[in-house]
Amino acid sequence: MIEELLRPEVQTFLQQYEGTDPGDLILKFPSVAGVPIATLADQLKSRSKAKEKIPQWYATRNIIFPWPGLLEQASSQTTAQYKARWFSGQKMADLTGGTGVDTYYMAQNFHSADYVEPNRELVTLAQHNFKTLGLSAVNFYHTKAEAYLQDHGEEIDLLYLDPSRRKEGQKVFFLDQCKPDIKMLASSLVQKAKTVLVKVSPMIDPGYAIRHLKRVHQVHVVSVNNDCKEVLLVLKNMPCDDPEIVAVNSLKTGLDQEFRFCYSDEKSQEVAYHTPKNYLYEPNSAILKSGAFKSIAGRYSLAKLHPHSHLYTSGALIEGFPGRSFEILGLCKYDKKAILAVLPQGKANIATRNFPVSVEDIRKKTGIKPGGEHFIFATTDVDNHKILIISRKLL
Repeated sequence: MIEELLRPEVQTFLQQYEGTDPGDLILKFPSVAGVPIATLADQLKSRSKAKEKIPQWYATRNIIFPWPGLLEQASSQTTAQYKARWFSGQKMADLTGGTGVDTYYMAQNFHSADYVEPNRELVTLAQHNFKTLGLSAVNFYHTKAEAYLQDHGEEIDLLYLDPSRRKEGQKVFFLDQCKPDIKMLASSLVQKAKTVLVKVSPMIDPGYAIRHLKRVHQVHVVSVNNDCKEVLLVLKNMPCDDPEIVAVNSLKTGLDQEFRFCYSDEKSQEVAYHTPKNYLYEPNSAILKSGAFKSIAGRYSLAKLHPHSHLYTSGALIEGFPGRSFEILGLCKYDKKAILAVLPQGKANIATRNFPVSVEDIRKKTGIKPGGEHFIFATTDVDNHKILIISRKLL
């Protein structure tokens, strides 16, 4: 099918109808140059996803994309390049090759790489795309991860896995529900490689993964523009009781907000609690996902509003906080008249943190419309009072 998709008339069709609803095309064209329109519709859907997710691939002529559902789970160019920054050596192997996005970016830091994938169609697709992208130092294995591990005795610098998180059509995230089963393979993986890197669901609790795998030496919680995308586990063949947690948020500006801590530090960190002062802080999603609720307060000398609110305050502005910073304009009760007294224009962005009422219900009760430069944080303070914090976001 790759040769058929590379036909000039097919490529012209894909460029001409990019952005068109594939459903409309199915009604108009049964096929193009012998290629079924359903196949071309999938290419259009995948190209649309790849434009933002893998811009280098999207911009490269003659790249053929996998079906949209697979591309959905694949790493983005940003997260794949993040992983590539951390690892290098003589040889790596991606045991769950899939779309090949991670293999492509990580392999560039190794002298050779093995791409392992049980789906023949994906192997063929990766071979074509890597050649088109100019990557040659990759060996391709049409086999399962378990079989590859049995057949290869030499030590590898890095083994990488991104297990499938679908079971009977449903999304799963526990380690033993994924395919391959990471809990079952963990001991053999660390015996084969100096380092093992496992991408797990962003829904997973990092503490759960640490408890169940035992050999986790580092956890990376990766967000892109404050949207948590990946949790990465770094395993080695030795026990580790207190792994380092790296919470990173990659921004559109090209800069990274990085925060490192250990759970032992988090447990022992003392935190001050206080009612809102002059400034309010909300950590980025990577920090919140990683659980650095007390460590972030200690590192930046902030007071916490409440043990479960995860909002922070200070009298003087803290520069460079890894998250959003706000100037507090006023406080009020959860009451329509009180809110409109502070916000006479009746427009604000609203967020709830440790508050029993939803944003939708707050808007219904108060009539506050979305938008504008003001932010309302509905939360609980240190005295367990339900309060609304009226603020202005700082750039």
